[in-house]
Amino acid sequence: MITFFPVPYKDELLYSVLARYHIRSGNVSIKATQQDIYGTDSITAIMDLPSHINCLMGNLPVGNHYTPDYLITNHTLYPFYAAFLPSEHASAVKVSMIGDNGGSIYNRIGLMASSVKLNQYFKFCPKCSDEEISNLGELYWHRIHQIPGVLICPEHNIPLYDSQVPVRGYNKHDYRLAAPESCKISTSEKNYSDKIMEKAINITEDIKFLLCNMVESKSLDWFKEQYLNRLKELGFANVNGRVRKKELLCAFLDFYGHGLLENMQSEINNNNNWLNDMLRRNNRTTHPIRHLLFMQFLGISVSDLFNKKIEYKPFGEKPWPCLNPVASHFMSPVITDIELKYGTDSK
Repeated sequence: MITFFPVPYKDELLYSVLARYHIRSGNVSIKATQQDIYGTDSITAIMDLPSHINCLMGNLPVGNHYTPDYLITNHTLYPFYAAFLPSEHASAVKVSMIGDNGGSIYNRIGLMASSVKLNQYFKFCPKCSDEEISNLGELYWHRIHQIPGVLICPEHNIPLYDSQVPVRGYNKHDYRLAAPESCKISTSEKNYSDKIMEKAINITEDIKFLLCNMVESKSLDWFKEQYLNRLKELGFANVNGRVRKKELLCAFLDFYGHGLLENMQSEINNNNNWLNDMLRRNNRTTHPIRHLLFMQFLGISVSDLFNKKIEYKPFGEKPWPCLNPVASHFMSPVITDIELKYGTDSK
């Protein structure tokens, strides 16, 4: 059992907390640190969705107030990925993180099959780094900075930069600290266009919402119904639910531009038309960043997506007026039920 544990900073990765413990413990080898925190020296250091959290809990100092649920919710990327998983899948992922079945986590979330990959290097915000050195005397890895598709810091609205620390290092057991010498701007200053900045800021705000608010899990069909009803409202689908795919794709690409989609690993081409895949009725999960891209294009807020059922109501709320001019109740709100039919001739 360890005698101290660093207090996690706001939005700090658990990985980063353990890296700070390693330095402060005075341990020369990472194996000694792993023995301290897990009771074994064979655990892989995972940035985003770590496992063996129960082992960690068993070695924390007496009287600590942490729980597995607290660490997972506030210091891992679980809330981001779990938001778009069915409840049974999300629960299974959390159980695997608490226990020792870390190998199944990526398959359950669908990351193994996803074309959106983890960042190659830990990312940092130069302004955050300056403030942390002044206020804390040390740097730390922020959760939200490490999510694929996050291009800017939500606190300062400036671009993020790659550090010199690989997310998957040469030693898979090692926890690498955020430090001034490894968090230097080694490339020329990044300048995104105003269009990319605006969209990137909005996407990052939605991600921040998901990290800070554990939304209620929904089925995959829930999201497809939400999207389809909104597509009907916008004229990209008919009343039968048939999507006008070419028009939708053109409007989507025009809304974002190829540059932003490329930066977010979400380009659409013949080999990877993930937009079509999202709308098909199948059991494939879609990476959260792509849900957020589609949601923003459709004009749906992240809160409404999870909490407000979108219904296609082309004539507004009932009751509806009678349109028969010879009826005594002409234009009176007396109709309470309607049936929609799609005319193949008149469209």
